[in-house]
Amino acid sequence: MSLWESESSQQAQEVITVLLAARTETGWVSCYENTFRMRALQVWSGNKIEDDNVIMKVLTRMKDRGLSTIQDFKTVRSEILAEWARESNTQRTQWEFFIPLIAKLADDVSRPAGVLLLDTPFVWDKWQAVEGKIGTENIDRALTDAFLNIKQRPEICISLQSEGIDPIDSWNSLIPTFDLFRGILEYGYGFGRRSMIIGGGNESRRTIFPVPEWFLARDAKQSLKVLRFDIHRPAGGNVQELSAQGFNQIVKVAKRFASPPDKRSTNALLADAFRLYAQALDEPFRHTCLLGLWQMAEALTLSNRGDTKIVCARLAAAVEKRMQPPPTGLSKILEDIANKRNRMVHCGIHDVDDDDINILKLICEMALWSVMQATDKLPTKEHLSHFLTLSCRTTTDLRTMGEALKWVFELEEKLSSANSSESA
Repeated sequence: MSLWESESSQQAQEVITVLLAARTETGWVSCYENTFRMRALQVWSGNKIEDDNVIMKVLTRMKDRGLSTIQDFKTVRSEILAEWARESNTQRTQWEFFIPLIAKLADDVSRPAGVLLLDTPFVWDKWQAVEGKIGTENIDRALTDAFLNIKQRPEICISLQSEGIDPIDSWNSLIPTFDLFRGILEYGYGFGRRSMIIGGGNESRRTIFPVPEWFLARDAKQSLKVLRFDIHRPAGGNVQELSAQGFNQIVKVAKRFASPPDKRSTNALLADAFRLYAQALDEPFRHTCLLGLWQMAEALTLSNRGDTKIVCARLAAAVEKRMQPPPTGLSKILEDIANKRNRMVHCGIHDVDDDDINILKLICEMALWSVMQATDKLPTKEHLSHFLTLSCRTTTDLRTMGEALKWVFELEEKLSSANSSESA
């Protein structure tokens, strides 16, 4: 497969020629022209080329060998990537992560408990079990080396595993799955129980289960590392108890994501929405939280081009039919929130209050619930897109469209029958 399509291959060749000529024994001169040239090679390839580091490695080897064409670039790139893959395979090792949660499992939940997400098991257990497995002294030593003074031990812990060159590389591969887990956890426990954030202020914790400041990583050689989450506010909070009923609700939602969903499926869209939900609630400020929730709304309404009118119309159509009685003034309220979002994005004006967040959070949760209920009928994003478009039409329009569609099918059937008769 070619790295560049025919319309950009000549441009790519010209840039490669310029970059090869500009390279000296000490490398390239750091300048904006070369930065743009390397970035252009990436975007012309549809981002099949990984990054500047790959480009510089390939061009250096081409220069040393006296090579100059885009075909040479492709060949040398494949060669270098194969070398890196072999090196990576020899260095990769299994890492197990232990992530404390500000929560506890009720006595009616059997332990260890767990869920499977994107082929990754998430195992819940008591922190005492983790200390017994790793050793309390080993944990204390690792925390001390990381300059952490933990006065109160967590009650429960999530453990999961992944391969990587080092703990950071291994953890980075798990972040999308962990964000999905956190979104499901927040939604499964909080929806219908704690939908409103009252008087939270501009810098408040909006998550029910905030990420901790730290977590542990251990490899096959029993080497123990302490990693930190990048949090912007205190991670503390009231310890939430998960009953068997609450935990089973989380397990029920998680089942649809046990294996990686097809990218075209509605479940893939839902996975993105859960991640965006968790990330939005992590945001420390009102305006960044609102922007995060709006991203979730755009995903759920398949309005990723940023058309706020479409987002508002589709959200209103989805929610008004699910909430009885329908929320008063919903369309105008969403329009007002959309205008605030636009002022933030385009003017840098932040005039968001807690009610804006509360309302948009609840609407997004309802929209998420509505899409989940419909996945059997709307299995792909294409199905959902047509449904959302039609949901915004009036009943009269839908009946007229239905009659027209019925005639389309009848006409196709008549034409098919006529063609069959002629063939016979």
